[in-house]
Amino acid sequence: MARAGGNGIERFVTPGAKDLKAWLAAQSTSVAPFCEKNGLDRIEVQRILSGERIRISVDVALDISTATNGDIAVERFGHSKAVRKLLLERWRRRHGKAA
Repeated sequence: MARAGGNGIERFVTPGAKDLKAWLAAQSTSVAPFCEKNGLDRIEVQRILSGERIRISVDVALDISTATNGDIAVERFGHSKAVRKLLLERWRRRHGKAA
């Protein structure tokens, strides 16, 4: 949904960003501790939540999905299920996780 940013520019907040905002509230946590715990860049996540960042890399989308135990699907950030499957396998190899 579009909304006005602080400088009057219309911004689009992705469904994934809306989901993450709700997820953080449900977990009674904020961006900073969530990012610190999961090795995410706090500024990048804040920009995603504010709608300043619309184009989110598949790696970041996958990291957010993983950090939320899959509660927020990669597809919610605009990436297909096929991409998610490929990235999940790559993430598992990178982090030494079994399939």
